Amino acid sequence: MRYSPTHIAERIRYYGFGRVISYFAKRFGISQDLAFALTRSTKRMVHPMDWLRRKNKRFISNSSWASALPGRIAWRIFAPGDVPGSIEVAKACRSFAKSVETTARSFDCTYVDLLCVGGPQPSATRQLVYDLDAVPEVLDFALSDPIIHAATGYLGEIPILGCITLYASLPNITIVGSQLFHRDQVDRKMFKALVAINDIDTETGPFTLIPADKTALVQRRTGYRRGRINDDRIFAVLDTADKVTFTGPAGSVLFCDSSRCLHHGSRGNRKMRLLLEIMYCSKFCQAEPGVPVSKQRFDRDRFRDPIALAVLGPQQPPN
Repeated sequence: MRYSPTHIAERIRYYGFGRVISYFAKRFGISQDLAFALTRSTKRMVHPMDWLRRKNKRFISNSSWASALPGRIAWRIFAPGDVPGSIEVAKACRSFAKSVETTARSFDCTYVDLLCVGGPQPSATRQLVYDLDAVPEVLDFALSDPIIHAATGYLGEIPILGCITLYASLPNITIVGSQLFHRDQVDRKMFKALVAINDIDTETGPFTLIPADKTALVQRRTGYRRGRINDDRIFAVLDTADKVTFTGPAGSVLFCDSSRCLHHGSRGNRKMRLLLEIMYCSKFCQAEPGVPVSKQRFDRDRFRDPIALAVLGPQQPPN
């Protein structure tokens, strides 16, 4: 039988519970919100003590960063230095990117992941493993109080660090894949911190989003739910002035929820864009991160703070 208990158990073991629920939701026409809720509820029942620990947010009760990401629009841009450590991490990443630039430019693709073990690789490469010790400042920034407090306040629980990507967007003239507007299918809410590693302007293919409230309007008016959506459908509902482009000097930071905000990546770059992307999500979300930090290479012994360790999640050997 195609959907026998043994077959389903094998799929869960290989792909993860959340991804299997997502598969069946699409196949049988179950709404995405219902699938998200089913996954969260099931995972919380299986791990009740962890759920209670992660709901304890007393450590952010006096933190101004807990409300850093506005819930209605789900985006906010900070100037260099406004988020502590952003200038320093941009400088460290820029230096590292310079050391691998020749290799990165040799690929015939749009995006290149720079921190891959063994050197830069096209982002389409499967089973990437990142060497986070190559630029220690990256993980230090990702686990700093302002970022963790902002992610916890927005998500309503101590999150798990889903993935960290340092990538280069190469000059291109394409509008395909993630260069089309879309929403990330992780959960109803997620938190991203994007750091401009080099100066980003309109010729550097800036990350572009539609605020969450406007995205909801597009969904209501067009019936869009998942996948890619053409600009024409969006701007038949909205004004082009409604979109937000992430431009600014190196060290600028964007907080956003890319599950609630339609967005697209680099389009029509005339210059290389360097971006650090850090994603946080609920440990009980539907789509287990495709490149979990728990499987990346880094010196875990550097971190002792219990909140930071909870954000890092359980340690597992790299693939």
